[in-house]
Amino acid sequence: MPQDNLLAAKARSTSTPDQRGSRRFKGLVRVSSVSVASVLALLVATSILPPLVADQSDRAVMNAPVTLLTAPIPGDVLSMQATTGTPVARGAKLVEIGNSRVDRSTAIQLDGNVAEMRERAVAVLRKRESNQVYLANLDQSIREKAAQLDQILRAQISELKANLAEADAVMEQRRLSYDQTAQLASRNVTNANTLKPARQQLEAAQSAKDAANAKLTQKVSQLEGLSKGIYVGEDLLALAEISQKRREIEFDTQRLAIEEAELHARIRDQARLLDI
Repeated sequence: MPQDNLLAAKARSTSTPDQRGSRRFKGLVRVSSVSVASVLALLVATSILPPLVADQSDRAVMNAPVTLLTAPIPGDVLSMQATTGTPVARGAKLVEIGNSRVDRSTAIQLDGNVAEMRERAVAVLRKRESNQVYLANLDQSIREKAAQLDQILRAQISELKANLAEADAVMEQRRLSYDQTAQLASRNVTNANTLKPARQQLEAAQSAKDAANAKLTQKVSQLEGLSKGIYVGEDLLALAEISQKRREIEFDTQRLAIEEAELHARIRDQARLLDI
């Protein structure tokens, strides 16, 4: 062992200054490489980790319920009655907002708007009430005309039934006459030419019966439609026009009711601004 230590000492002692400098340079290079690699790793970590954390935070915020709060006027927040996490009810006062630029002229303008909308609401109300009175008159007129037409149609139906029965009897008579004429012609008792007038009379009687039946069916359909509020045919034309006019007035009345409700809502909003 002493000889080995002696040989090592001699080996170190026999190394030149250039070799020692080369070793120191290589050591510095290694240290510099490690330092640069550490700095690069640190930069990569700082550039990757914050976005990941931020993305997770954004997702947490976006998943939370969000409600947009609006104010009737622009201004500065003077006080907040609600705190984070506190449940609130509809219509509760959350924030007090003040605006020093809202002067007397703005209040006068708001007051004028409220007065104008109130006048419009009164005009709409009167128009709607007038339409309702008109509708009541139209309903009364429709009921009266419908009752009159009901009596007229029933009388016409009774008359048409009698005409149909008469046409049926005439047709049966013409049929018997034709059958007798055909039998006589077949036996050569009468001339065969006598069949043609008999056939024409029978066809005319059949046409008369069909026409009477068609008129009866039409009147019965009109009477059924009248009872259901369906007005079809020349006899019900006047009633159909009144009914169409009533529908137009009714639609206009509904539109006025909607307009009146909107005006009252706007009046409440403007009045709330005046109270502020």
